[in-house]
Amino acid sequence: MRARVAAGSGPVRVVAGETTTVEVVVDVSRGFHIGSHPAEPAWGVPTEVGVSGACGAAVSVVGVEYPPPVRRGEGEGATAGYEGRGVVFRVGVTAKEGGQRGAVDLEFEVRFQACEDEVCHRPEVVRCAVQARVEGAAR
Repeated sequence: MRARVAAGSGPVRVVAGETTTVEVVVDVSRGFHIGSHPAEPAWGVPTEVGVSGACGAAVSVVGVEYPPPVRRGEGEGATAGYEGRGVVFRVGVTAKEGGQRGAVDLEFEVRFQACEDEVCHRPEVVRCAVQARVEGAAR
């Protein structure tokens, strides 16, 4: 396995009109790195985090705070990416107006391309979930 993904401990409360931040943590296996967001160089494959599955009917992503990347090399061959354990992506979510309410498995997906020093592997998607309680706006 080139990377393991987990979402913060739950359950989390997601309310319409408010932003709830969930930490999605990626552990990149030793000897690998994954692309930065945005990709550096520009032709690279960026790491992207979002919601997936049925939870997309209940919540939407307000924004993602990507961590600062680790820079590798210099000049035209320079790249930037994430490596090591505990790479944290902070994902802001809110309940959709008129969307599903109640208990929801809030599923996140992380799209990335893992590379070693000489070889990049096919891009992949890894999912993780956290329990959420989705509520309408407070009145």
